[in-house]
Amino acid sequence: MKKTELEKLILQSNKSLIIKTLKSLFSISSKKSIKSHFNELNNIYSINIVDFDFILKFALDYNLIEIVDEKIIIKNDFNYSDDIYDSFTKYYLNNIIINKPLRSKLFGFNDFNIKEDSLKVDISKVPIDLRGIYIVFERLGIVETDINNRKLKIIKNFDIASTIYEKSLKKLSKARFDEIQKKKVINGELAELFVLKSETLKLKKSPYKAYKVSDDNVYAGFDITSYDLKGNKMRIEVKKISEGDKFYLSKNEINASKVYKKNYFIYCVRFKDGYPSKIEKIICDPYKHIFKLNKYKHNSKGDYIIYL
Repeated sequence: MKKTELEKLILQSNKSLIIKTLKSLFSISSKKSIKSHFNELNNIYSINIVDFDFILKFALDYNLIEIVDEKIIIKNDFNYSDDIYDSFTKYYLNNIIINKPLRSKLFGFNDFNIKEDSLKVDISKVPIDLRGIYIVFERLGIVETDINNRKLKIIKNFDIASTIYEKSLKKLSKARFDEIQKKKVINGELAELFVLKSETLKLKKSPYKAYKVSDDNVYAGFDITSYDLKGNKMRIEVKKISEGDKFYLSKNEINASKVYKKNYFIYCVRFKDGYPSKIEKIICDPYKHIFKLNKYKHNSKGDYIIYL
């Protein structure tokens, strides 16, 4: 990995400062130049340009802002919420996960311990020039330091751990890995491919193509990008319907549905004999219809459970 690319990932800001910076973006009342906004934040909080640029790139990639003539414009009348910070940490992780050489050096070893759905990593096994990434993880709240051994970093979110340590966890915690991966990933993959095929057939005579985003970005908040026949871009989250006609919706997916509104869709896939059989229901603008209009019963146990 080039040094300049690595430097872009060594953020100096902690969670509090990043939240303040994100909030400042959404408090811009009129068009403000990137330079003046950075200078203002630098004077108040001493944020550096690397961190500011990364936060700005996140906001652009998540369609929260746009930049026109070097000026920042807020999109969709967005306000800051905790979900946005959650999306930021996942965005940071994804920048590492999609870089295979970096991912291998940071996570490609078996020297860690699993206990009560948390995972302890010995960072002495990580190359010295990359240990700064774990310091960033700690600043962002992704890991904690073991109070009894500062070389050990604790990841308490097992779903995050199972994503970044996928191959090693398969060896060390097969029962837990199978539970998460077979039920969620294998069925999810089948459902996504089923929808991708359906969208590809729909667009066969058009100039547009459907694309499986989840192969490249595990934290995008949707699985597939496609188009309607008028050329409007669609973000599609694919859900396998479980018993009781329900599915789970994560905070990250809810946040994406807030951002993309009527261009965000949930495709609910019915399975038969272990394989996808049909797209049972399509929900357009799910944030509006589920949480504002209450057209679907829902409750929260971490992720939201949605009932059709």
